[in-house]
Amino acid sequence: MENQKKRWVYTPHKISIWRSIGYGINDMNGASWGTLVGSYLMFFLTTYGKLSAAAVGMLFLIGKFLNAIMSMLAGSISDRLYSTKIGRRFGRRHLLLLVGAILTILFFPMLFMVVPG
Repeated sequence: MENQKKRWVYTPHKISIWRSIGYGINDMNGASWGTLVGSYLMFFLTTYGKLSAAAVGMLFLIGKFLNAIMSMLAGSISDRLYSTKIGRRFGRRHLLLLVGAILTILFFPMLFMVVPG
């Protein structure tokens, strides 16, 4: 049992006020970057992509709805991941974070590609 305890990825921590503030600051950071990227993407798509602002706004709205659905799906998967061998080895969400980071590196630049013609 002691060996299992050492291999345990998650260690519970008390949620103190400072930890809560840290999470809140990180969430503000993510929201700020999302706003900056979204604003630049709106400018880029209306200027160089020749889309109307309404069309770009609709794309963002559809993206938010898809994000809500995919977040529920990803949360459900990550909550059940610990019952698998790979989930017990790496933790419930560590593997998903790694895969998401790799996919972001690969696909984020595609947002700013313009196909000639």
